[in-house]
Amino acid sequence: MAEITIHDSFVVEIVHQLEERTLRIISHYRDHEVPESYFATDFRDVVAHEFRHVAAPSILLDVEECDVESIVSMHHELFADGLKHGWPFHGMRNVADVIAKLNADGVKAYQVMGSCGLDGFVLATSCSIHAAPSKSELSGFV
Repeated sequence: MAEITIHDSFVVEIVHQLEERTLRIISHYRDHEVPESYFATDFRDVVAHEFRHVAAPSILLDVEECDVESIVSMHHELFADGLKHGWPFHGMRNVADVIAKLNADGVKAYQVMGSCGLDGFVLATSCSIHAAPSKSELSGFV
């Protein structure tokens, strides 16, 4: 089976279920003739996410797993400010504590890259991509 690629797919919707700690990005190819042109990029056990430039049209370049420390360091100010509000965890004293807890909990960092529009990151334990011929045929939420 060929690897599923979301490269150059248009973002249709973003669904974040806070209590279930799941996040789904649904996208589709508008300009490609492929049998399965709709995609669900599902993140499980979401700890935190941050997206910029959330507007239509948004075209995904890729979702790439990267180093937790790199993502947190790139967004140090966001995490440092979040500590005052119990984000992403309650009781953390500094950003180094956040990184240590993320690593201890097996959290991975995913960089969401857009060639147009949506851009940011997700901290979660896993990410999977599913394809289907139509949006309604995508399997149930993670």
